[in-house]
Amino acid sequence: MAKLNSLCAAEQPVELLCEVLSQHTLEYSGLPMSPPNIFDICRPRAEVLAGTIGDGEFMADLSRVVNGTARANYLEPAAQRDLFEEFDPYAVRAEDALEAARREVKQWRMEQLPTVKRQHHLDTLTEWYVLARDGFRAPHFPADEGLKLARAVGLDFDEDLKKRVCEVEGDDVILRDSITRHRNGSLEHVSEECMLDTLQWAAKLAREQNTGAARNLIEEAHLIGGPTLLTSIEALLNVLPTGAALAGHKKPDAHLASAANDFEALERLRKLSFAATVPAPKIPEQLPLALGQGDQADEEAE
Repeated sequence: MAKLNSLCAAEQPVELLCEVLSQHTLEYSGLPMSPPNIFDICRPRAEVLAGTIGDGEFMADLSRVVNGTARANYLEPAAQRDLFEEFDPYAVRAEDALEAARREVKQWRMEQLPTVKRQHHLDTLTEWYVLARDGFRAPHFPADEGLKLARAVGLDFDEDLKKRVCEVEGDDVILRDSITRHRNGSLEHVSEECMLDTLQWAAKLAREQNTGAARNLIEEAHLIGGPTLLTSIEALLNVLPTGAALAGHKKPDAHLASAANDFEALERLRKLSFAATVPAPKIPEQLPLALGQGDQADEEAE
């Protein structure tokens, strides 16, 4: 400090005073006098120190990217574009155009399903479920198609949909009905934020108790005459399978049967509470499902 005091008394430049002050601070802090280098600051990962993984695992080997033998995350189209292509913020790629087309088709289809036009805003989760039922007419469909549909409506498949309104088995997505969602603990509270949750709660009560209980649930939530609810129940009734889809199968698909039970429950609710405001569902032609071995054996026996 004596040196610093003498410099101040001599009116030395500020830069020199700062340098002396910083050295004085380092002396009393126990830190090295010179600035630390990268080896002082950085330490290898525990896996590297243990010898279980090499430094090279953290680098992209461009030759392996080119010949297709690199790790999967380096083979993604977006990753390869970042590695090899010059960035153009105004470029429109084929996948961009395809995503835009999907969004337009989604919007057009969502306008066609309800026959009565109302001022409403359907939540994205309900949109995805309705469009999945509408587009595939089956309780299970390819998982990559479910992922594309999620992108079109603005959802993250893994975060927003998987294990909530559907499950993945192998390469297929399986849509969940009201009872399955309740049993798995993925059926959330009744509110206007997610009409699918509200209507599946109503379907569950109608199936397990009676239609009056389902109506009371919606009334208590103050949703009974809301335009969003009316649009949602009409759209859902127009895409859920009916009992006709089960005809001709001695052992119908269990997921299809459960979805048809949801349809019957919601149709009873419509007749009881919304007959004057929600038109009867337009029953679409159901695509035939692939028969299992048990069904084939039954038909051959006939």
